[in-house]
Amino acid sequence: MKILKLIRVAQLSVGFIMTGLVIIPLSGFAATGSAVYGPVTIDTLDPNRNNNTIQFDASTYSVDEHSSVYLNVTRTGESLGPAAIGFASVDYVMSNQTASEWDYSPSCPSGTLDWAYNESGTQTILISPYIDYDIEGDETFTVTLTNASGASLNSQIVATVTIVDNVTFGSGDSYSCADFDGDGKADPAVMNRANNWDFGDWHIWFSGSGYQLGGPYELERSGTAVAADFDGDGLADPAVVHGYGYWYIWMSVYGYQRYGPCTFQVSGTPVAADFDGDAQADMAVMSATGDWYIWFSGSEYQQGGPYALGQTGTPVAGDFDGDGLADPAVMSATGGWYIWMSGSGYQQGGPYALGQTGAPVAGDFDGDGLADPAVVSTTGGWYVWFSAGGYARGGPYALSVQ
Repeated sequence: MKILKLIRVAQLSVGFIMTGLVIIPLSGFAATGSAVYGPVTIDTLDPNRNNNTIQFDASTYSVDEHSSVYLNVTRTGESLGPAAIGFASVDYVMSNQTASEWDYSPSCPSGTLDWAYNESGTQTILISPYIDYDIEGDETFTVTLTNASGASLNSQIVATVTIVDNVTFGSGDSYSCADFDGDGKADPAVMNRANNWDFGDWHIWFSGSGYQLGGPYELERSGTAVAADFDGDGLADPAVVHGYGYWYIWMSVYGYQRYGPCTFQVSGTPVAADFDGDAQADMAVMSATGDWYIWFSGSEYQQGGPYALGQTGTPVAGDFDGDGLADPAVMSATGGWYIWMSGSGYQQGGPYALGQTGAPVAGDFDGDGLADPAVVSTTGGWYVWFSAGGYARGGPYALSVQ
């Protein structure tokens, strides 16, 4: 009887393979206990050996503040066993900035990439910078591969990531609208940069005074402007989200004294509106992948989400259906509006093609209790689609700060 059998021989050196006709005593297969002849392959390869390497596919990567990039890490060579590699960000190279102004957290990303038994190929590390609208120049940091197991580190274990500053002096304005004077109508507002990056000048056109310009009001923070009634007194409060998700609010009920910073450690574009109907604005963030996170004032700012609405673009929020709850909305890059109405169980509506691109805002400009979509063009003209007029477009309204 001939038996094909794979065996491992400890006496042979690791890495030696021999194929041929050998004699192996297999007493369990013959009643007499005699030897059995057959063709046998002797494999002495060590499954725990380290004959494979891990490294970055490239030594440099770049990403805009408003975008994301994947760092590719590849395992090559023999992959008989599992492998793992740790990574951590180090050496965040910046100048004249504090921790709240970083476009990336120096403690993140960090973690471990794992390859299973007999698995090779590429794993990825996601880098998602924070867009802060600060004019600060490009920033760099490095991500280093460490502590390899089941594999060796190859030569390319450090990746340098450059965050490209995509804000210029000409595009540093940040737009918002809210009822600052308490007359029931939204007032357009723009925050532009003072001579210092840490300050923002607010200009507000008050509807209660015939849209006369008020300001500039110099607030000691710049970044992304948001405005809403955070303190529940019926007057909108200016707010700025600065750097790594730091929220600063100037509350009208306290004489516009600054409150903050508070941070929720979630990257994305900030929005403020009353999502829970308690007459106080809730802070929200939409991530680069379209997930919404909301911190509800009615539940002591406990986080809700992520809510995967499945649409990317620029987020806004307002009570579009008049039920007292803010509805999340997104304007796509092509100008289409998507709205998830709370009164209809947050079913998606749209896209509504308003035919204008730029910076979207939403507020009740006509005082009918319904939020009106609006867009500020790249030349500073305001377009508003008034719900009281069947969403007929008004504008452009040229609101000059001169």
